[in-house]
Amino acid sequence: MSSIPWTFVPGPTAPLVTMDRNRYVDLLRVLAISGVVYGHWLLVSITYAHGQLSGLDAISYVSWAPWVTWAFQVMPVFFLVGGYVNARSWPSRHARGETWTVWVRDRALRLLWPTAVFVTVGVLTASCALLAGAPGAEVGEAAWLVALQLWFLPVYLLLAALTPALLAAHRRWGLRVPLVMAAAAALVSVA
Repeated sequence: MSSIPWTFVPGPTAPLVTMDRNRYVDLLRVLAISGVVYGHWLLVSITYAHGQLSGLDAISYVSWAPWVTWAFQVMPVFFLVGGYVNARSWPSRHARGETWTVWVRDRALRLLWPTAVFVTVGVLTASCALLAGAPGAEVGEAAWLVALQLWFLPVYLLLAALTPALLAAHRRWGLRVPLVMAAAAALVSVA
């Protein structure tokens, strides 16, 4: 009799987990996620006084706060790590015969399932607040501010879908590709 009460035998669709993870990339993920959570908690002070829910935006009240946010930009880290992971994942899965459509679907689902949970919790919370008598305008503004945190998903999913083309461009033109992309992002920011 085995000392292990059960055994897992991977099926043909079970994802393979390898031990060749890049721990530096994992560290960047943890730091970026921690920065987002910690930064958002620092930026807003939620208050409830005299039957009124309110909040103060630290950037509006702390004169040096906007400059600090420039030093702690974490979205480039998310996109850099995501690009690295996609650049490793796509060639590996494609070499095993997986189609681009299946690969994009799997990458998208990895993001959209947690997003669906986030949105569901947000909708339930807003609904409960409305049922409890919270003013609709305040609930609507709070819901908008929560949903605004998902701005990057369409951009990230588009870049993930473009991974094969971007990877081919990188192999052909090297560092000129990220330089052109950085210049394009800068132009969008200026505009």
